[in-house]
Amino acid sequence: SVIGILINASSANHTVQQNIIHSLSNTNVSAATVVTGINYNSSTGANIVARNFIHSLNNASATGQINGINVTGGTTTYQNNIIRLGIDAAGSSITTGCSINGINETTAGTDNFYFNSIYIGGTGVGGASNSFALQSSITSNTRNYQNNILLNARSNGAGSGKHYAVKVGGTTANP
Repeated sequence: SVIGILINASSANHTVQQNIIHSLSNTNVSAATVVTGINYNSSTGANIVARNFIHSLNNASATGQINGINVTGGTTTYQNNIIRLGIDAAGSSITTGCSINGINETTAGTDNFYFNSIYIGGTGVGGASNSFALQSSITSNTRNYQNNILLNARSNGAGSGKHYAVKVGGTTANP
């Protein structure tokens, strides 16, 4: 429902870098809304998403979702991005219990993730939604995860959601 930067290109060789994306919000409490800093989809080639700072995204819906970077296709290198979610611009916890993903890789591509720093925070969280610093539901295609800092310090109040640093899809021997 709210996206800071949307790249949905059938061509190659795109660069998205040195952007500051913050304080995006959806206040609808009843719809399953999505707030995303960068939504990226492109073809093969030398695509780069680098040195972006994404923070203070907010979603008032307990059935909603927040994504720092949402990867929806292509062959891309994601490097040196800083993402801080679960806390609003004033430093207060987002307690609605919406699902939070620092990086959410949903569509198969040959992607590289290097030197990204992701922090998911917030205390007193309600609801049953999970949070992930890095979530990949891909079960095929080569991906590289190297030298990333992934911290999920989110904690529940009355909620039952679980909070993970990394989730990678697949079964033995993939991942």
